[in-house]
Amino acid sequence: MRSDSDECARGSASSFLTRANTITSLSAFRHPFLPLDHQLSNPHPPTRCPAAAAANVDYPFSAQTAPRVASVNFFEFHICRPAVSTSITRHLTLSSVPIHAHNFLSLSRSLPPARAIPSRVHSLRAAGTDVYILTEKYTNQIPAFFFAGHETSSSALAWALQALSEKIDVQNKLREELLTVSTDNPGMDELNALPYLEIVVREILRVQSPVLSTERVATEDDVLPLSEPYVGKDGKSHESIPIRKGQTIHIPILAVNTDTSIWGEDALQFRPERWQNIPEAAAGIPNIWGNLLTFFAGPHNCIGFRFSVIEIKAILFILIRAFEFEAGVSSDSIGRAATGTVQKPVVLGNENGSGLPLIVKIYDV
Repeated sequence: MRSDSDECARGSASSFLTRANTITSLSAFRHPFLPLDHQLSNPHPPTRCPAAAAANVDYPFSAQTAPRVASVNFFEFHICRPAVSTSITRHLTLSSVPIHAHNFLSLSRSLPPARAIPSRVHSLRAAGTDVYILTEKYTNQIPAFFFAGHETSSSALAWALQALSEKIDVQNKLREELLTVSTDNPGMDELNALPYLEIVVREILRVQSPVLSTERVATEDDVLPLSEPYVGKDGKSHESIPIRKGQTIHIPILAVNTDTSIWGEDALQFRPERWQNIPEAAAGIPNIWGNLLTFFAGPHNCIGFRFSVIEIKAILFILIRAFEFEAGVSSDSIGRAATGTVQKPVVLGNENGSGLPLIVKIYDV
């Protein structure tokens, strides 16, 4: 049931979802990776309303002048992606991350094991290891965990809102399931027990895998077996490919996830119901989650895949229960923009970088 007010807000979901920075830092590290000057960068924080606060959404106006508008101010952030924003004082810049990492590790050493992240610090300390010599190692790893986790999750969430804004029937069905949960703060087990949320997230991570591809370098000579033989330039049939030490192997994640020989002729379409009858061919995809190559496979898979999945579920739980999303532009106007290996939605012809215009309305039960 829609709010009685026809007023709505327009904004860029891609920029809004940079808030995944704060979620990642607090949830994964239990340490707020805010800008070092955050107390000075935003002396007049936006007015917040209860409905918007539930989803961490800000009013750009006063609550008195716009009480019924889900006004999403997509530019009032504590943390902004440097590639998008030009306000230096409100960035979490790459140069500041080592400082945050050092502060985080110092705090971790002083906490009891039950509250310390990473627990490795405490396990080494308990074993009598001088953990101080590992400070540089951990400091160098934290930016990788932080930025890899943020960019991929925020990209997946942007694509999720784009898909749900176009497939209103899917959005309504998902909201119906989410509203059956009796609490506003479900735990991981409760989120994982929601079957339609599960297949919606799987379908998003299949059809719009945040990471387009990855590479691996062979450490020794090997042979790569093939599922189907091919005929080479020599006219002979080959059932494997020889791999030489030092060769780089390109792994096309999105291409595998949307291969029509695996997923059918509608492989490029967002259709969560396909997961209710998974194709047999999908069982042959190397994976660690969901019959997808999204999080890679093998010993060098994505170390944070469980956190990423539950983060996406938790944010969708909050947003879809509180708001209705409609496409701000036609689907033909949305394309992909790759930043390194991570893809984000972009309005075709827009020179201002990645973006995803959406119309947002408060949902009233």
